[in-house]
Amino acid sequence: MEWLKILPWKEKVEIMGTKKWILDYYYEGPPPIVIELLNKKKEFYEKIVKLLDLQKTLYAKTILFLKKPIDLELIDLATSFSIYIVKDDDGVIKVINGEDIYEINNNTKKNIKSKIIAKECRDSILEIIKDECFTANEIIDRLKLRFNEKTIKSQIRKLLSKGEIVKLYRLNNGKLVFGIPNKIYPLRENVSKSSRSKYLKNIILSIMKNRSLTPSEIANIIKVDKSIIIPILRELRKEGKIKRIKNEWMLIIQEDKVDFP
Repeated sequence: MEWLKILPWKEKVEIMGTKKWILDYYYEGPPPIVIELLNKKKEFYEKIVKLLDLQKTLYAKTILFLKKPIDLELIDLATSFSIYIVKDDDGVIKVINGEDIYEINNNTKKNIKSKIIAKECRDSILEIIKDECFTANEIIDRLKLRFNEKTIKSQIRKLLSKGEIVKLYRLNNGKLVFGIPNKIYPLRENVSKSSRSKYLKNIILSIMKNRSLTPSEIANIIKVDKSIIIPILRELRKEGKIKRIKNEWMLIIQEDKVDFP
């Protein structure tokens, strides 16, 4: 925490107000500054009482440093008591430098609100692709009345980085199609030839993980015509990944994990 280097803070120090308090961080001043860390939302009111007491007895500048997000209404309540609400080093430094409490607390509110919107957007993306896969533009079209395009695109990237969604394949127009990992979607008609082959190979390897299957069974699971499946099976056999026993196909080596492309 960069702000610890700015002033000579005392940590976990006992200070007398109307009662003895153990403070997370204390600077003697002038003016005195008290910083309390909010690790659990349920501790909010307890922290507020402590900070209010030290305002009155020490005339201290009081800061509640959020380690967990809180309701926006609670930030308004703290502001009415002249308690600064911050969530990062920059916020503490602004308090030390004497910046306006309303500006600091409103910035904290905006940051928390943006995180709430981002979470709602991610949940909405996952909801619409649970049964059908879509391109980024198709996702945007379905969510644009609730979220702006920049938010939707950034949350698609976030979900990709967390592995909650994956790139399934490309369409003939080059657009990527996104879906949920290891979920089998009906194959779109306009998928590019190279992407279709790679996608189907990975699905087949995935569903064969613990069983052998006939071409008809595979076609039924993937929901494509059997005539599409048979050439893919032959390619996988040439690659040494599967083998045929009578009319059934199975993995030659059980793979620990098969990811979609």
